[in-house]
Amino acid sequence: MKSFPPSQHLCLIGWNHKETGLILLFPIIFQMQIPTDDTRTVVCSPKCFSPWVFSKSKRNYCSNTTIVCFLLSLPFQPDSAGVHTAGESNMADFVSKSVVKSAERELATPLAGKAVLNTIVGNILADNPWGCTPYTSGGETFPAVAKSSEYYSGAVIYENNDGKQVGRISVRSPASGAFDTIIATILADNTIETAMGGTPSHDSSEDGYSITLKCHAANGELYNVTFKRDKVSISSYESDSILTTVETWADTVSELA
Repeated sequence: MKSFPPSQHLCLIGWNHKETGLILLFPIIFQMQIPTDDTRTVVCSPKCFSPWVFSKSKRNYCSNTTIVCFLLSLPFQPDSAGVHTAGESNMADFVSKSVVKSAERELATPLAGKAVLNTIVGNILADNPWGCTPYTSGGETFPAVAKSSEYYSGAVIYENNDGKQVGRISVRSPASGAFDTIIATILADNTIETAMGGTPSHDSSEDGYSITLKCHAANGELYNVTFKRDKVSISSYESDSILTTVETWADTVSELA
């Protein structure tokens, strides 16, 4: 059987007195060279195992006592081989290499419509107000700032003559123009109107939209800026200078106050 360097182990000693049935349990720590994955039970009956336990009547106790030793092989303290203490893991710890941050600004007033959003984003793509730089990845060159995701959502509702909503069609589109086309098509479809049993309408104030820009900072970081109807968020950045740059710019855009 494979053995390991000596280390301290926990041993639970039990004395069972045959006449009274009294059981005394004492944990002790001792040093022993055993396999670390071994668990065993040892039974022995020495006459005078521990005088400080039996006191004056140790002779009677010893003659009528069975000592049972439960040996748990988990080391209690690290030995020279670097074994961890009981209950600890031998696995290496993860070490933090960076701190990725995010920030969000709730708009005091939601954007009036998707046309406003598209104007703001169009100006960013044209003017690059955050000083981003082009970069190369996997042999391909990417622009300093570019759209990475975009969607527009809304609904057409149907109401009967009593003003009760009897139907609803939700719409989500990856482009602004396509969204307008789909909404107009649904509103003009008499077949759907008849099937729904109500008059269709579209309330643009309930529309939602989101555009995310992927940006490459001058320091080499890639981060995202997402514009929604009621908020602007920055994510996946590390340097606080990125937040400062975007925030300073946003303060100059009245719709983003």
